[in-house]
Amino acid sequence: MLFAPRLDSRRGRLYRVLTGLGLGTTAGFLTLVALVLFLTTQFVTTPEGLYHRTWQKTAEHIFDPTAMGNWASWEHKFDGQIHSDEDAIKHGNEALKSLHDRYTYLMSPKDVAAEKERGAGNFTGVGMVFDIKVGADGKPVENGKGSPLPATDADGYPVINKVMKGAPAESSGLHAGDAITSVDGHSTKDCSLDELVKMVRGEAGTSVTFGIRSHGQDKTLTVTRQTVAVPDVITKMLPGDIGYLRLENFEQLGATRQVMEGLKSLKDARAIIFDLRGNPGGYVTNAIGISSLFIEQGTVVVIKSRIPGDPASPQYETGTIRVTADRLIQESSSTVRPGRRQTDASERTPYMINHRPVVILVDGNSASAAEMTTGAIKDNGAATVIGARTFGKGIGQSSVPMPNGTQLHVTSLRYYTPNGTWLGDGGNSVQQGIVPDIAVEPLKKIFEYGSNDDNQLGAAVEFLQKKLAGK
Repeated sequence: MLFAPRLDSRRGRLYRVLTGLGLGTTAGFLTLVALVLFLTTQFVTTPEGLYHRTWQKTAEHIFDPTAMGNWASWEHKFDGQIHSDEDAIKHGNEALKSLHDRYTYLMSPKDVAAEKERGAGNFTGVGMVFDIKVGADGKPVENGKGSPLPATDADGYPVINKVMKGAPAESSGLHAGDAITSVDGHSTKDCSLDELVKMVRGEAGTSVTFGIRSHGQDKTLTVTRQTVAVPDVITKMLPGDIGYLRLENFEQLGATRQVMEGLKSLKDARAIIFDLRGNPGGYVTNAIGISSLFIEQGTVVVIKSRIPGDPASPQYETGTIRVTADRLIQESSSTVRPGRRQTDASERTPYMINHRPVVILVDGNSASAAEMTTGAIKDNGAATVIGARTFGKGIGQSSVPMPNGTQLHVTSLRYYTPNGTWLGDGGNSVQQGIVPDIAVEPLKKIFEYGSNDDNQLGAAVEFLQKKLAGK
């Protein structure tokens, strides 16, 4: 198949915003262990044609067609009202919102280009990350228009959750915990994330002026947007010869290679801390490749994927991915040919841990591909998980190329950890996640991963030091 299911959390794509730009998805099951394929041929249609193709392709790809309700009522709902691609995207997303699946949406050409840029390891912007505002029920808080809201201070101003290293925001003096009171003179009080994105987003080389409230003091900062190459992997040695490797996301096509290089740099470490906190996910291929680095032999994941076709009689393919000493094995079966199984083998990524103790750090923002990886390594007994319960997204999306440079992301698969656990649908209705072996809540709501305020990392170091000492 030419379509690639992804495992990003919408919390990662939209709710946790890199200056308004989102994160990725993964591939159709038969191509899960191959590079993600994108159609390069642009095809063009009328704006009404774009809307109707969105309606059609959603029904053909969505994992559970029975959850679509009266989808037929949307086919001609906006006839005569769609005069531009912007109208088609707007009304297409209005129809998709009726599915109550925040991970299914139609992307504009501008967002498609930004996603490809991130896949190459770059982003254009200032490099601030905002978290979503979550209610007492653990679900995203939305405004009256159904748009999610950012986490704010007591006065309703969005608060920076993280400043990316090497990005313009960092060099300009912005810090996690600072509140953004205005953007280019426009107040951000009670604004949605969509509105915040539109205000912050801009071309490289242009400037944006922020009103900042930091430690009770108001000030103004002007930041020049830039295109920044962002490394996915950070490594360092900690006391007691403990290696630390942090992976920011699974979105870059070279993420598996970067983790391999990171582990090579930590070859002399006696134990490894693998930090997946705040990691919103990315490509299935990266999740499988990176999991295999930590697993000597065993099952990595089980995936049930919709085969595109008639929604009246949906067909599915179920596959098990496992690693042996030297091979990556994919065993699949489908409802199209019941009782017949297909087995494919390819070269695996090498097992690089060599039986050293491993801790995986997770939190409530560890999602999708990060959860697939955590579940794979944990269920194979190759790591101890420390931190807080993960986000709970056991679904993935296909990226379907659409006319006029747009792209449809539609939920098309469910995955299960090696012991058969489904982690949930990312808060649409079910949000289970992975429960850590050792629960450690952060002492501060906002802190820099790996800093002196990071008590979860401290707990991981203490655990491994005792383990290495035989205690």
